[in-house]
Amino acid sequence: MSTPDSSKPKPHRVLACVLCQQRKVKCDRTFPCSNCVKHGVQCVPATQPRQRRRRFPERELLDRLRRYEALMKQNNVKFDPLHDDHGSEKSSPNDYHSDRDEEASQGRDEGVAEVKNIWHAMRQGYRDPNDSFFETAISHAQDQSYNNDEHMLFGSRQTAVELYTLHPEPAQLFRLWQVYLDNVNPLLKVTHTPTLQGRIVEAASNLKEVPSTLEALMFGIYCMAILTLTPEECQNMFKQTKEELSTRFQFGCQQALSNSNFLRTGSRECLTALFLYLVSVRSASHPKSISSMLAVAMRIAQRMGLQSENINARSSVLEAEMRRRLWWSLVLFDSRVSALGDHKPTSLAPGWDCALPMNVSDSELREETKNAPKVQEQATEAIFAVVRSELGDYTRNSPFYIAFTNPLMKPLAKKLPEGGDVALERMIEEKYLKFCDADNRLHYMTLWTARGSIATCRLMNDFLVYLESSATYNQANHEAAVSYAIDWLECDEKLSSSPLTKGFRWFLQLYFPLPAYIRIIQHLKTQPFSSIAERGWKVMKDNYEARSQGASVDRWHPIFKPFANIVLGAWDTVKKAHEQAERDIETPELVDVINRKIADMSLQGNEPTEPRAQGNAGMEMDGVQLQMPFGFGDPGMFFDMGGQPGFDPVTSAPYMAGSAPLTVNMNQLNWSSMNWGMSGMGENGNW
Repeated sequence: MSTPDSSKPKPHRVLACVLCQQRKVKCDRTFPCSNCVKHGVQCVPATQPRQRRRRFPERELLDRLRRYEALMKQNNVKFDPLHDDHGSEKSSPNDYHSDRDEEASQGRDEGVAEVKNIWHAMRQGYRDPNDSFFETAISHAQDQSYNNDEHMLFGSRQTAVELYTLHPEPAQLFRLWQVYLDNVNPLLKVTHTPTLQGRIVEAASNLKEVPSTLEALMFGIYCMAILTLTPEECQNMFKQTKEELSTRFQFGCQQALSNSNFLRTGSRECLTALFLYLVSVRSASHPKSISSMLAVAMRIAQRMGLQSENINARSSVLEAEMRRRLWWSLVLFDSRVSALGDHKPTSLAPGWDCALPMNVSDSELREETKNAPKVQEQATEAIFAVVRSELGDYTRNSPFYIAFTNPLMKPLAKKLPEGGDVALERMIEEKYLKFCDADNRLHYMTLWTARGSIATCRLMNDFLVYLESSATYNQANHEAAVSYAIDWLECDEKLSSSPLTKGFRWFLQLYFPLPAYIRIIQHLKTQPFSSIAERGWKVMKDNYEARSQGASVDRWHPIFKPFANIVLGAWDTVKKAHEQAERDIETPELVDVINRKIADMSLQGNEPTEPRAQGNAGMEMDGVQLQMPFGFGDPGMFFDMGGQPGFDPVTSAPYMAGSAPLTVNMNQLNWSSMNWGMSGMGENGNW
């Protein structure tokens, strides 16, 4: 017989609402709760308690197997390992990376590169030393204690704005997605199309219920798609100006990132959204500002362990590969932006062991894949990102790069093979470029970016040779260096002028081969009668014209003045040398082109005014004196291409014959601002 107490129903347990659980904030368990009222969102009560995360049941067994395998290896016991760490076969016994790959895999097998876990050390002696309860509990406590920090970088959330209203219409959304797939994805490969496309299609059907991290990524994709389009294309496709679309989607991305708590995120998808956002705003932002924001992204990536191959290898095949692609894209972008922001030490340095991305297409990477696909000996859809990473890996271990960025990293650098740049060139050509079709836009981009990057490495190494042994630097060295500079400019001209790279110009904008111009001009001033002089003037003219295609003549950019100073100053020196020797010489076409531009600007009443230089650097070699202000971050550089507001016009006329050229010291040259061979060069971009 039931007692009065036993017959009473148990009080219903009031749970935290769904949004408070998702945001990991304290809920007052009323309906609607104060948090939802404060943020102006619908409060949805939870119907069942959130399940506690259970530990992966096989984790302990796998850890034990790895320890046993390590012990067997140490004692030279032959056995078949549970997992084959070599996900790909080497193309040949003499492969450039063969020794280094073997050393790296041995290091991973033996746990040499793995950072020790302090929590694991503190848990020793308890019943279950692998139980992560306390670690999880403290992390959860932090999430509950600090729930008001989303405003730190992007300001407070705009609660009056419904984020779904900032999305484009479905038809425009899919148009932007296709633009991203055509112009961005082939170069960066930080998103996986087969898995992402279905999620975007589903999200487009109900934009009010898109998960926060996916929404941030979608806005990042919109931002990047708009970046790749011309103002005319934006107007024709979307009936809005490029500036209006960029402002709208960048604001939406900021709000979506804030909603995702991106500063504390552990989501690769959220970090990818932040990366795409930063790339999209770079052209309109000061390099130092972007560099500071990228430092946040790099710290998030490091906290997630993207730089550690040991951590990446614990993920699924698909997730591990996407982590590698994202890490390499981040460090290559960070290296360039840090250089433009006058910060020599970069994250592209020895000291981490994230593996190179695999040369495989997205279709070969599936969520259910258990074993890494075989690396293809062909030009896959990831070839540009793979070659770019190969060049970056060579660069970060190169003596010239370490000497010009952070000499303290020299002991950590991996040993490069005998032959240096020759071995690098042979490996890149045989492993990748021989499979490329020059009529394919991605292959064309890969071919000339890689070859131009190798020429850059050679020229930068030559500068180091000169600094360290100027007394023995002879005429043959000078001529070799000029040939490297000419090769670089010729590759850059092919990238800048080809219609195949039209959709990739956004990527090329970040780089300008200034060191090549300077090296050729040095040679022309010191060797005015050189047999290579005519070719040097021609290649500079071709490169200049390729970069100025479509440029407006109604605006000056600050960098045009010092560039004109350098070229016209060199021509004045060469012309005087010929006059003194009573030898005839024709005016180079480049000089005529620059003088015409100056005349056009003067006729339109746009006299240049003094630029606000962001720092000077000097250059002096063999009696040649030049000066360049460094640090400009605008993509227009020499030629206005609908440039961003905020740059003052140049304030004084370019150098003319008879004026004194400006001055700079080679030993103080901002070497970190050079294109160190890990990315493209081209259209209207920064050097």
